[in-house]
This record gives sequence, C-alpha cells and structure tokens, in this order.
Amino acid sequence: MADDNPPAPKPTWSSLFTQIYLTDSHPVNGSYDYRAVEAKAREVTKGNHAAYIFTFGSAGTSNTYRNNLEALQQWRIIPRMLRDATHRNLETTLFGVKLPSPVLIAPVAVHGILHMDGELATASAAASVGVPFIMSTTSSRSIEAVGQGQRRRASPGNNDVTLSILGRAKAAGFTALVVTLDGFML
Repeated sequence: MADDNPPAPKPTWSSLFTQIYLTDSHPVNGSYDYRAVEAKAREVTKGNHAAYIFTFGSAGTSNTYRNNLEALQQWRIIPRMLRDATHRNLETTLFGVKLPSPVLIAPVAVHGILHMDGELATASAAASVGVPFIMSTTSSRSIEAVGQGQRRRASPGNNDVTLSILGRAKAAGFTALVVTLDGFML
C-alpha cells in the first residue's frame, strides 16, 4: 500500500533560528570550528607520519599557509535583514550547467588516509546537502566506485592514460571536467 502522506517540507533557515530561540537548544547542524576539525585529523593521523605530513605539510616556511588562514579569517557573512527568506534558492549556473549550490568540493587527493571510506564518504556527504563534488585524479577510490553525477579533475601527460581516464569518468556518470594546475608538481 502506497503512503499517501507527502514528505515533510524542509525547515526554512529562519525556522531553525526560531527553534533555537524558543527551545534554548543548539543549532541542528552545530557550529564549525576549524581547530576542532584539525585536532580530529591530527588524532586520526597519529602514528602515520606520511598521512600527517600530507595533511598538515606546507611548502618552505609555511608563509602561504599562514596567509591563506589570515585571508579566510577576513571573510564575514553579512546578514540581509527585513527580507523575505521563506523561499531561498542557492542554485547557480556554471558553464551552462545548473548546480544546486554555489559551493563545490574541490579536488583533493587520497581522502582514504583520513577516512576508511575515502572519497565515497566525501561524495556521499556532498550529495546529501546538494553540493557538487569534484573527484581528484589521485583519489583513493576508483572512478567507478565514486561515479554518478560527480565531476572529475583530469591530469595531463600520457594521452592514452588521459583518454582512458576520461572515458571511464564519462561511463561512470561524471558530468564535467575540471582542470587544475597544482597536482602535477607533487
């Protein structure tokens, strides 16, 4: 017998704040503290020096790392008060493709050094909140395992290898190609 009850609508952003104020509870999604995430990553990589260096290493004197942190700390969310926020639409269009979010997960190599499910976990989490995931060429999981509807970063070099990767990505349901310039120096 089919369920005639439609699914409950997703709560609006303003209703989440109303819940917090009325119930004196914490936000459903929690808050984000990058230091806590870094501490957890350090815990996960403890005893695996290569994973630790890959995750926390930076080149030279770490100036770029520090500059990036400082620049990121300058960003602020500016609230737009007295506007109807009942129906929000975060969709954007990139290269003619409509995306559910203006935020994308950038291609980062070997997620498996920090989580046993690797890119499968990252792609699944991204999909659950409507954020596109870009898979790195140097992933810890296969193109086919991650697949369906994601994006793929390609690497130059041997044309036969590149064509093989692109063919597999297309067959696995990847919908776009992202070219980056950093991975080939590693």
